[in-house]
Amino acid sequence: MKTFNFLLGSALSLLVVTGANAQPIVATQQKEYVAKKITETLTVDGKANEGFWATAKKEDIKEYWNNTADGDMSPESPADWAGNFKAGFNDTAIALFVSVTDNVVDKVPDGTKDEWWKWDCIEFFFYNADTLRDASRVLRDSNLVQLRVNPIDQFSRVTGLYVPTWWLGEDWDDKNVNWKFVKTTLGYDLEILFDTTVHKSKFDFSKPIGFDIHYHDSDKDHTVKGKGFWNNDQSNDAYNDANQLGKMSFELPTNTNNVRVSQTVFAYPNPASDKLYLSESVKMVELF
Repeated sequence: MKTFNFLLGSALSLLVVTGANAQPIVATQQKEYVAKKITETLTVDGKANEGFWATAKKEDIKEYWNNTADGDMSPESPADWAGNFKAGFNDTAIALFVSVTDNVVDKVPDGTKDEWWKWDCIEFFFYNADTLRDASRVLRDSNLVQLRVNPIDQFSRVTGLYVPTWWLGEDWDDKNVNWKFVKTTLGYDLEILFDTTVHKSKFDFSKPIGFDIHYHDSDKDHTVKGKGFWNNDQSNDAYNDANQLGKMSFELPTNTNNVRVSQTVFAYPNPASDKLYLSESVKMVELF
């Protein structure tokens, strides 16, 4: 297997200018998840230990912050919730399995219909590789694909609420994003499948993409704790900066299209008879 990784190396520093008179800050691509290719039929049923998910790499999320009223993100120690994710892909989709430990799965609080950041939800960001190569400030734009889903009604009905967003695009909806929430003893699991043919230009599996998976946990006072697959350097508006995202690379099989296999048979006389003795066939592989 060969991992194709053409993006910035993990130790390479990026210069990010935050404003006309601001001092530059340094962001680094420090987090990477290498997704393996799914070769089997994947049934989106929310079962964590079946099929591909049974052996997929699990990535714990270790970044915590408290999103206060002024938008500042300050460090937050783990409290009542935690999580991890696994990822995989095939020729037409990216699949993720998210496990969340949460002592209370909240309903959508009253009066917060248009304030998704006050809900318990999971948010996904995808940036294409070409955007991440640009070390300048990259605001949220058409290069970003974003989706939020959340468990509702205390799992009295196991479902997800599809929440459109400005950058998602009207053509990517619950008809081509397939997901399943499952309540667990510790919180909930979410299996989700993104049809990448809808935004085909953004998903070139020969290149890494910028990736963030972001959990929101709403407390009673609607203060939201968040954690995600981000780089360690989190500026106040890190969600606006593609360089702050982690990186997902895709492990692809080595190309065997240009391999020719030939077979050579060696024969020599057998002194004890008038017949030829055939040795074992020898396969020769030629790369060109």
